[in-house]
Amino acid sequence: MSGTITSLGLGSSIDLQGTLDSLRKLDEEVITEKENSVTELETKLNEFDVVQGKLLDMKGYALELSLESTYYSRSATVSDESVLTLLSPDGAASQDITVTVNSLASKSSWLSAGMADKGTVVYDAEAEETTSFVYQLGDTTVTFDVSSGTTLADLVDIINDDADNPGVTASIVNNGDADNPYQLVLQADETGEGNRITLFTQLSDLSLTEKNGANGESLNASFSIDGIDYQRQTNTVTDVIAGLRFTLQEPGSSTISVSNDVEKIKELISNLVSAYNDIITEVTANSSYDEEEEELGILCSTGFDDLPYSMQSLMNTFFNADESSTVNSIFDLGLSYESDGTLTLDEDLLDTMLAENFDSVATFFTGDEDNDIDGFAEKISDFLRNAATEDEGVWASETSLAQQRINRLEDQIERDTERLDKKYEILTKQFVELDTYLSEMESMSEYLTETFAAITGNSD
Repeated sequence: MSGTITSLGLGSSIDLQGTLDSLRKLDEEVITEKENSVTELETKLNEFDVVQGKLLDMKGYALELSLESTYYSRSATVSDESVLTLLSPDGAASQDITVTVNSLASKSSWLSAGMADKGTVVYDAEAEETTSFVYQLGDTTVTFDVSSGTTLADLVDIINDDADNPGVTASIVNNGDADNPYQLVLQADETGEGNRITLFTQLSDLSLTEKNGANGESLNASFSIDGIDYQRQTNTVTDVIAGLRFTLQEPGSSTISVSNDVEKIKELISNLVSAYNDIITEVTANSSYDEEEEELGILCSTGFDDLPYSMQSLMNTFFNADESSTVNSIFDLGLSYESDGTLTLDEDLLDTMLAENFDSVATFFTGDEDNDIDGFAEKISDFLRNAATEDEGVWASETSLAQQRINRLEDQIERDTERLDKKYEILTKQFVELDTYLSEMESMSEYLTETFAAITGNSD
C-alpha cells in the first residue's frame, strides 16, 4: 500500500489532473462564448455612448439656433472710444449713430476754507451750546445738531455716521498750503441734478462754497444723438436707443456702428454641420462590413443602422418660414451633400445670405409662432432629443436592450460556473478515488510480481 495521495495522479503516475483540466476546459467553452458576448455587448454600449455624445453636441448647436435671443446679438464698433465706450449693443437695430458729448455728469460738491489742522473748532458759542446744520440732497432734507466745540474731524464723523444720511460723504483733504492746508469736502455719492446738495445753514466758524454745480451749472450729462439733445443724471446711457448701452467718457464726437453679429450665426451653422458630419461618419463607419477584419460593424443590426437615413431625411426638410420664401431649406444657405452622405458648406454663399437676408435666415431656424410654424433648428433639436435621451429613442432602447442581454448572460455565466464547480468537485473526488485505487492495484501488482519471482526462484 502506498499511503495517502497528496497530488492527483501521483499515486497512479497517470496525468489525471491534466485529464480533468482538459475536460473542464471543454465544458467551459460555452461559458467563454457567453463571456465574449458580454464583452462585445459592453463594447457596443460604449459605442452607443459615443454616438449619444455626438447627437447631444449637435442638439446643443440646434437649440441655440432655435432661440430668438441668439439673433439679438450684435456686432458694434465705436469710432472714438476716448469719447464713449460701448457696454452692450445686443438687441439694438442695425444702424450708424453719431453721439456728441457736451459735458459729463458730475457729483455735487462743496468746499470749505482752509484750516490749520483737523482739530480746528468749527462751531464755538458761549451762550448757545448747540446749533442746527441743515442741508438738502435732491428732495431729502437733513437736519442734525452740532455742539459747541465740534472740530473739523468731529463734523466729518457726524455727517458720515448720521443714520439719516441720504447719500452724502464728508472728507478732509490736504491742499498743501503751508498755513491752512485742511479743507472739508462735502460731496454727493451719485452724479446728476437729482443728487444736488443745497446748504440751508452754515456754521459760524466754517464757510462752505459750492464747487461742482456752482452758479447753476448743470450736474447732468449733456449729449446729442444725430442732432437731438439729451440729458441724463449718469454717464451710463441705457434708455435712449433700444438695446444700446454706452458710457460717456469725455466731451467730443464718436460714431457707433451696429450690425447683426453674422459671425456668431455663421459659426453656429458651421458647428451644426460639423456635428452632423461627425454623426454620419461615426455611424456609417461602424455599420458597414469590415473587409479587412471580415466582420460586421459594431452598430450593425441595431437601431443606429437607420440613423443616417433618418437624419438625411430631416436635413432635406423644405418649408416656407416667412412670406419672402427666401430661405426654404439648408441648401439655400450653401449646404450640399458629398457622396459619403456628409455635408459641405459654401461659406461665401452663407455670408451673402446672412448679409442680405439675415431676418429670413433667423426665421428659418426659429420659426413663426404666430403662424404656428416650427423652425428648422427646433425640428432638429426635437429629433435629436428623442434619439439621444427619450425612453423611446434609439439610444435609450438600444442601451436598455443591450444591458438586459448582458444581465441575462451574466446570470447564465454565474449559474453555469456554479454547475461546473459542483460537477468538477465531484469528478475530482472520483479521480482521487481512482488514483488511490490504481495506486493500490500497482502496489498489489508489484507485490505479486515479487512473490511469484520468489517462488520461482525457490523452485529452482
